[in-house]
Amino acid sequence: MANRHGLQRHIPTDIALDIRRRSKFGCVVCRCAIYQYEHIDPEFSDAQTHEPDRICLLCGGCHDRVTRGRLSKETVKAKYLEIQTSSEIRRPFEELDLSAQNICVKLGTARFESARHLLRINGVDMLSITPPKDGSSFPSLNGVFCDRAGKEIFQITDNVWEGPTDAWDVRVAGQDVVVKVDGGRTALALTIAPPGEITIKQLDMYFDNCHVMCGEDGLMVGRVHGEKYAYVGLGNFTCQHAEIGVDVDGRGKGPPIPKGISIIGGDGVVLEGTGIRVGVNSGQMTVVNLKMWVRQ
Repeated sequence: MANRHGLQRHIPTDIALDIRRRSKFGCVVCRCAIYQYEHIDPEFSDAQTHEPDRICLLCGGCHDRVTRGRLSKETVKAKYLEIQTSSEIRRPFEELDLSAQNICVKLGTARFESARHLLRINGVDMLSITPPKDGSSFPSLNGVFCDRAGKEIFQITDNVWEGPTDAWDVRVAGQDVVVKVDGGRTALALTIAPPGEITIKQLDMYFDNCHVMCGEDGLMVGRVHGEKYAYVGLGNFTCQHAEIGVDVDGRGKGPPIPKGISIIGGDGVVLEGTGIRVGVNSGQMTVVNLKMWVRQ
């Protein structure tokens, strides 16, 4: 649809990216990460071009307040300027609808149903499901994701996710959230399927001496020591009620020296000699396309 000047409502990709960066990837008023593009001045009906310094991100609620005259354009303009010039800005956020007793988390093609700790690295729980608390009827998801430099890029606290303000780009479209860094490389892509499933579709994460990657080909978990590494790859993998979904522990250990892969009762899938375990204390587990990579 075009306005009276023939300007299309669709904002070109490069301009939309500039607007997201200027707005630091969230509503400039309340910081909600679910946004719309708002022509501040002039209104879209009177605009002749899409100018990034005159368009910002607003959530649906704040946009409605502007439309109904309960939030002024002057306030929005001031907030937009503040967002661009201040370093004390809240990260963009959204509350996840995970109102189910049994939460399923997929890492690539690996599926973890009702796990307690999804990802533990060197004793630190990077992604966990917390039992119901404070009168809640449902468990909650808590976690931290890092990029391949080990920098935190995304966190989830009691089902509320917060993204970065300094990424190359953060896009939220429907059920999908994508975080891009380093000139456009995708560091994290996830899909939320309420009320009980979240899929980490793409991840390339380092933490200490451990590396976790997932994508269409599956989940790959590794431990790195200088030029030496060892990885275990899982294609179609499912486990239920595991105490720990993925456990990588390289504390106080030298180079990984793989001695084989075993599947042992409560230990789950073990890449022996590396400190890598998957599906620890799982009630039930299905393993397909199990692989190992080693460089000594």
